[in-house]
Amino acid sequence: MSNNLTAAMNALKKPKTTPNININTQPPNSTLTTIDDIGLKIKEIRKSKNLSQRKLSSMLSYMSQTTISRIEHGQTSNILAILQVIHVLGKKLIIN
Repeated sequence: MSNNLTAAMNALKKPKTTPNININTQPPNSTLTTIDDIGLKIKEIRKSKNLSQRKLSSMLSYMSQTTISRIEHGQTSNILAILQVIHVLGKKLIIN
């Protein structure tokens, strides 16, 4: 068997892991692994900046307050919306 085929077969045998996700205010060894975790962190950052959901949505003129709420409560997996909120809050999403 060729080395490439062996390597490919070994890669398939490895258990799939959840990617480590870190919004850049987290300590280096702290990870967020679910949409709920990300939503809670977004809410924490928003509140630390004294922003209401309505004010944040006005900063994203195309996003409703309801969408912000759904993101914060882990009720949406729309990654584009999540990334836009993180960007407007001045943060980065790091996926390892």
